[in-house]
Amino acid sequence: MEQWDMFNIAASLYTYFPAVAAAALIELTHERQPYLRSFGLLSGALFVGIFFLATTTQPLTRLIFAGIGAVLSVFFWWIANGEKDCFKDIDPNAPTPDPNTELEGDTTGWQQ
Repeated sequence: MEQWDMFNIAASLYTYFPAVAAAALIELTHERQPYLRSFGLLSGALFVGIFFLATTTQPLTRLIFAGIGAVLSVFFWWIANGEKDCFKDIDPNAPTPDPNTELEGDTTGWQQ
């Protein structure tokens, strides 16, 4: 059985969280409210600092900072996209068509 390597896991995490954080910060900087734009720009400095610490410290500390960066990036993505309509759940009580009805159209000319 192989031992897991802290360096490789930390490397995976510190290459993951900048992508998620960048997507979240881009969303924040494109908001209409100026305080959200400022929050997005200032938060970029936080993630740059975490990335620097996650790439230049000892293996255990590297893993800890990479994990913190991953959790914070998902949290920031949730802040940036939590109220977007495209991510809201569909209403289960919404009217839907009857699943027992025949579909329109035909299969003329279809070859298998």
